[in-house]
Amino acid sequence: MSEKIIKELAGIIQNKDKPDQILLRDHNIAIGLRDDRGAGIIVGATTKGCVLGYDKKLLSIIKGEKHSQNNKPVEVDPAEIYEKLYGKKPDESQLQDFIPKLKSILPYEFTPTEGKLLYCGIDIKDIVKAHKDTFGFEEVSYLLLTGKLPTEEQLGIFEDLLKSKRCLPEGFKDRLVYQLTSKDMMNTLQTAVDNIYELDHNPNSTDIEDVTRHSIELIAKFPAIIAYAYHGMKHKYEGKELKMTIPPDRFSYAQYFLSMLRKGKPFTDEEAHILDMFLMLHAEHGGGNNSTFTVRVVSSSETDTYSAISSGLASLKGHLHGGANEKVINMMKFIKNDVRDWKDKDEVFGYLCRWLNKEVGDKSGKLYGLGHAVYTKSDPRAIILREEAKKLAKIKSRSNEFELLDLVGQLAPKAFEKIKGNKKIISPNVDFYSGFVLDCLEIPPELYTPLFAMARVSGWLSHRLEQLIQNRIIRPAYFELVPEKAYVPIEERQSTK
Repeated sequence: MSEKIIKELAGIIQNKDKPDQILLRDHNIAIGLRDDRGAGIIVGATTKGCVLGYDKKLLSIIKGEKHSQNNKPVEVDPAEIYEKLYGKKPDESQLQDFIPKLKSILPYEFTPTEGKLLYCGIDIKDIVKAHKDTFGFEEVSYLLLTGKLPTEEQLGIFEDLLKSKRCLPEGFKDRLVYQLTSKDMMNTLQTAVDNIYELDHNPNSTDIEDVTRHSIELIAKFPAIIAYAYHGMKHKYEGKELKMTIPPDRFSYAQYFLSMLRKGKPFTDEEAHILDMFLMLHAEHGGGNNSTFTVRVVSSSETDTYSAISSGLASLKGHLHGGANEKVINMMKFIKNDVRDWKDKDEVFGYLCRWLNKEVGDKSGKLYGLGHAVYTKSDPRAIILREEAKKLAKIKSRSNEFELLDLVGQLAPKAFEKIKGNKKIISPNVDFYSGFVLDCLEIPPELYTPLFAMARVSGWLSHRLEQLIQNRIIRPAYFELVPEKAYVPIEERQSTK
């Protein structure tokens, strides 16, 4: 009986909450805070991360302002526009207030370009390149938190601080392993972060010094939380041995996690450096990605740090955000099983077309790891990961798998255009290669999204600090679709069946 009632209620909800697309367009309502191109609309300002996928060219400028563009933008006179809008000439003060508003609506032309990702103004490609022979995630964390690159002395002090905070208290370890662990690692992480709140002597403080301390504690402890949660889950639900080892103090962030995951079994320098690079690439992606924006929204209410980061984990758990690399791995399993000749372009192309037609694979019609809301021609993270994936595949004797993955990345956009009739530029994103890289590192799929979180927690906390410093509670408006109407007494209501 209850199932029938729930089904009826769901049907009513489904029909009532669908907005009219024409109405949305007429009122210029940006569903998902995204514009017609699918890119995010500007709702705030940040110094932490910048994601670039288009060249932006002004089509109009304020009369008298200089510009460096090759084209000749149309000049507009703000005083004339003000007079047309308000029916009177502006005084100097009114004009100065009006010009920024006018600038915000001047038209641009957007041209697809190679993607670029900046951390506090520095290209991620340069950061990764600088750490070819060293570990860089700690430096990235410092950069995101403070907005500046550390000196050698500052970095050493910061690394020592993280190392001093990364161990979990004994009682908390037992609680995490035996009481808090669920079959879903992201749920366990949320519960663990919520419980760390209880270990903090001043968890509710939004004072920047306290939030900085909270941030150091969380960044430092994430590898241990994930490792203990994973082994606890395996012990609790699969009867695996629980014996854990404590890594040497000298280990970097990436080395520390690999050592805990493998329970002290050896790993190569190459493996540790590739994991470190994965962490650097995933640490930040601007304020508009769903999980970071969630952390900023929640932080704007001045809730505690642990609740804010728990909300980021909840967002990242969603399969439209943090779980995409696992989807790519599952897609490739289908392709590897169903395609006879992995080098036959025609066969692979035909299979991808059938996938898009919902005839094969998971029957979703969705090709995973391709396209991005901001990047157009390329995702800079994917370019870096592709090269590392190629090297790693050779080391692990999996070059044939990499070549198939790469072929899918080349042919999928063409299949998409043929089946969907859409000429939108799509290219492999970071998730397309990251799952393969993690698989080569012998990291189980249950940890793909938690590792994303282990990297992104530095970005989340940096944005939380920035939000608290800037703070104004985030409260966007929604267009009301239902006109005001009278309350109808229950005896006068008609059934809608």
